[in-house]
Amino acid sequence: MILPLKAQFHSFRSYSLEQGLPQSEINSITDDHLGYLWIGTNGGGLCRFDGRTFDVISKKNGLPDNVVLSVFQDGATNLWIATGKGIARYNGRNIEAVVTADTTMFYSIARFFQTTDGTIWLYANNGINSRALYAIKDNKLVPASSIFPNELTNNEIYYANSWSRKQIIISTHKGIFTIDNGNIHYDSLNEKTDTKKHIVIPMLEDRLRRTWLKVIDHSGVYRLLTIDTNGTITERKLPPGMSVGRIAAIYEDRDGGLWTSVMFEGVVYQKGGITTVFNQSNGLPSSIIQQIFQDREGNFWFGSSGEGLIKYSGDFFTTFTEASGINDDLIIGIYEDGKGNKYFTDSRGGLNIFDGSAIKKVVNANKNSGVFRGSFTTPDGRLVLGSDNGLWYFNGDKFSEASAHYGLNQRLSVHDLLLKNDTLYVATSVHGLVCVVNKKISHFYNTANSTIASNFIKSLFADSRGRIWIATDKGVSVLKQNKITSFGEKEGLMSS
Repeated sequence: MILPLKAQFHSFRSYSLEQGLPQSEINSITDDHLGYLWIGTNGGGLCRFDGRTFDVISKKNGLPDNVVLSVFQDGATNLWIATGKGIARYNGRNIEAVVTADTTMFYSIARFFQTTDGTIWLYANNGINSRALYAIKDNKLVPASSIFPNELTNNEIYYANSWSRKQIIISTHKGIFTIDNGNIHYDSLNEKTDTKKHIVIPMLEDRLRRTWLKVIDHSGVYRLLTIDTNGTITERKLPPGMSVGRIAAIYEDRDGGLWTSVMFEGVVYQKGGITTVFNQSNGLPSSIIQQIFQDREGNFWFGSSGEGLIKYSGDFFTTFTEASGINDDLIIGIYEDGKGNKYFTDSRGGLNIFDGSAIKKVVNANKNSGVFRGSFTTPDGRLVLGSDNGLWYFNGDKFSEASAHYGLNQRLSVHDLLLKNDTLYVATSVHGLVCVVNKKISHFYNTANSTIASNFIKSLFADSRGRIWIATDKGVSVLKQNKITSFGEKEGLMSS
């Protein structure tokens, strides 16, 4: 599982029966490749939501049952729908009942997977207090125990989930197995002290081309590691009493100094063997810092969680809060344009501009933008912001939709943006990584067409060797020359 490099905060809009949702109890939500939201309800069928209206698919349209437990899109963009009384497949035009029964087949748990050979698998509670794994072949459910009798006969499955490189990992009372390409393997995790639950968080690449990582092992111990260009791993230490587990951000300034934000404990500055800690005891107004940024004049800006925006000029701190005119005291993004204007986004979806003398609060009349994350400046000087609902232009006074100008759906949920040379890299929450060249989609990478760790991308950064690092909720991937590779045990790291 990959965690985000930037803290995430969300604004919410509620939808219920009054807005057209046929049933207010929701079992499953997913997005398809066109940006539609698919909602599985507990008795109201399957809903497609385009951001404004709901279209309902039910038993009248061919579903086996109106209790929809889960929805999954495969590599060919078909939707697989697990209901209480069977499975259906939707190809974008027609519903096809794949497996049906007159009585309930599945209870509460039903989860689809796809392996590299294209096989669709279903892990489900079959209604007799037992969980089973099935392959779907020729419109039939084939128990995994009949495909792999030596490993799975009389072997209770406790857990199943997708794993790296489109495998399935299963935990049984005989140990851990992985399934892929028609084969089952007794996983190497069984011989190691490490388990499958590790977290690897890429923080930055410094000017010496070292990659900084925060790593959590199976026992909950946090470590701060660097990997140099030779692959050598070095463990880094914080000042006594500070926890690596609370690191929120690491920032390298123009002089090579490293600023590390440690939640609830302050900010650590390190350079040339000298360490300085800033916290509330020596003037830093907040010890909960989530963003660090150095502007062109050399000032440092800290985005806090609850104490507003903090400017550090080298000898004193200046604080901007709601009382001083900003939208919100919880700052989640800091940017600077080519003219030296600073832009600060907050958890309410607000935008604040500092022109060097005063903070200007921008009121977004279009409430559909959601929370802003990531930005870049176009060659003609326009600011483009990524948000929960696509890309937005900001001209200094007003917002306008920008997604269509880049060949994207305005409903696309954007978590980060990276402009490198002529390519715009768009990190999304459900569609993986989208690459835009000349305002048209040139490539996209997801779990169906690549070895990317997950379609839920938290953040991006580019290193000096032309690689794009992709932080996801299930691991870290690297893009170089249109090829996605994983960063795991063979490079000296623990598995993600």
